[in-house]
Amino acid sequence: MRATDARAADAATLARLGDLEGRAARWSDQVKRVDEALAHLSGDHDLAAARAALDAIGAGGPDDPTVKQAKAAIDQLQAAFHALFDDLEIGRTRAALGDAQRALAEAAPAATYAADCRARLDELEKIAGSDMARAAAGRVRLAASIRSTQANEPVAVGAFWLDQCEASNGEFQRFLAELPAARATVERLLPALPGLDHASIDEAMQRLATAPPGLAASKRPDPRLPIEQVSYAQAVVYLARREKQLPTLEEWWLAAKGSLTVLSEHRRFPWSDSPTARLEQALGTDQVCARMKRPMAVDVGGVAIGFGSAKVHHLAGNVEEWTAAAPAGGGRLESRVVGGGYDDEEESRFSGEQPRYVDVTADPEFSVGFRGVLRPRDFFAAKGLAPRAF
Repeated sequence: MRATDARAADAATLARLGDLEGRAARWSDQVKRVDEALAHLSGDHDLAAARAALDAIGAGGPDDPTVKQAKAAIDQLQAAFHALFDDLEIGRTRAALGDAQRALAEAAPAATYAADCRARLDELEKIAGSDMARAAAGRVRLAASIRSTQANEPVAVGAFWLDQCEASNGEFQRFLAELPAARATVERLLPALPGLDHASIDEAMQRLATAPPGLAASKRPDPRLPIEQVSYAQAVVYLARREKQLPTLEEWWLAAKGSLTVLSEHRRFPWSDSPTARLEQALGTDQVCARMKRPMAVDVGGVAIGFGSAKVHHLAGNVEEWTAAAPAGGGRLESRVVGGGYDDEEESRFSGEQPRYVDVTADPEFSVGFRGVLRPRDFFAAKGLAPRAF
């Protein structure tokens, strides 16, 4: 080989080596940037920021397979949370999380996030599958008579699961045996519990330990009757132990009266599809426990329509129910107690048109009980896994 040919061959070889080194450097930089983008998952769980960072990597040219795979994983995570938060679809959520976990198999921290979400989904499914009914998202318009900044204006309400029955004596007695563990749970969730502080928790726990609400009247209370004479704080503590919360007034309204996206007007009572129904039409049947001076079993009668095959009992009637605290002015918080009790007379109590406004620090009253809701977004937030944006 002539010297000129050898030098040309060497130059070509060096050029190829330089090209390979350049490709290796670009690939290394790309892998680093993918890892940085996926770090949003294990850090602040910001799916939108992760996707934007991945889009920036591929800007101006075709995506590398690593980038494509990472984008597919983010898409699956976004689909999973939309399916869960918007539609309460656990099966679709589990499948999408599984796809995301497999796509992220080589990105350990991000894959761990997907795996943790799947594990918590199993926990959520167990709670939701235990005597809770699905309430689809909708829009409500509170009555103009209600003291609220949103009264008479359409309000969007997200999907949630709702207890089919009011909390019963039997359930509450079992809870009393769990008080030490309940305290730890409530302390962990305290920042997300409206109307509670350390002092109110201390008082609620002391009262629960020394004078259980509604149980003192009988040494052997009927376990199927609703627990009553429960303070706001005691109801919140009970539900927090079960990973649930009190419903907002808007959630109660959606469950009891239906959505404006389905109905031209709200039904007046949970058990009737008529916006002009009268309470007298239901008295004398097992539909509503009103003016009876005594409660009924939580799982008998008062069946609300609008839940398909799931039976939701006594959204109105039996005992009044606490709803989540709302500002009342002057730094106070109040609950709109709704649904009407077994000794109430006024129709407007049962229809929700005239709730009672009760300060959350007030002493418990007879004929006031509660039920819980499970919101998937709040559940994942309490576990430190809720996506910041997606």
